[in-house]
Amino acid sequence: MIFHCRPRSLWICNIAVILLTFSVANAVHAKALDMNLNDDTAEFEFITPVGFENSIGGALLNLGFLSTTSDDVMGIVGFQAVDEAGSATPGLKVGVGVMGFAGTIDSNDIYAVALGGNARVPVYNRVTIFGDVHFAPDVVSFGDAERLLYLNARLEYAILPQATVYLGYRKLTVNLNTGDHVAIDNGANIGIQFTF
Repeated sequence: MIFHCRPRSLWICNIAVILLTFSVANAVHAKALDMNLNDDTAEFEFITPVGFENSIGGALLNLGFLSTTSDDVMGIVGFQAVDEAGSATPGLKVGVGVMGFAGTIDSNDIYAVALGGNARVPVYNRVTIFGDVHFAPDVVSFGDAERLLYLNARLEYAILPQATVYLGYRKLTVNLNTGDHVAIDNGANIGIQFTF
């Protein structure tokens, strides 16, 4: 079944996609729901363990959706292995993996498979710093995309064991085959993550 959204009903379609993603994530026992916003961008993400998992790490599946006030939309699917880095730095968790991006930016179809990694560093008591970078060169960028870069950094504070608030910065840029360089998002955001 194929459906198309008209610009006036785009937010209704976005909400439908979010609800569909939520129902899929619940079926596989979602572990976290992450939401972040700024004046121009909203991102929703579900994170669930897949395959193996132990007390310090495992494999995670991320299902996300990003929408902007310019009617840009991007679906994000990620798979990563996450574990503690070692006994020399207790609490430091690192992950490596792959993220798939698919969306429409300024009427351009964007598809990319990006490799990258992340790190979560405990700073003090309930405060952590998180960083994430993924890059897709031309060989794994399709449609109208030639290259994609995703950077994400945030300062997190765990207000409850199951709720973390954060101040973040995200940069999501795409080089198009027309030679244009498009910044889908490049700025600060505020967010919250609920852990189940």
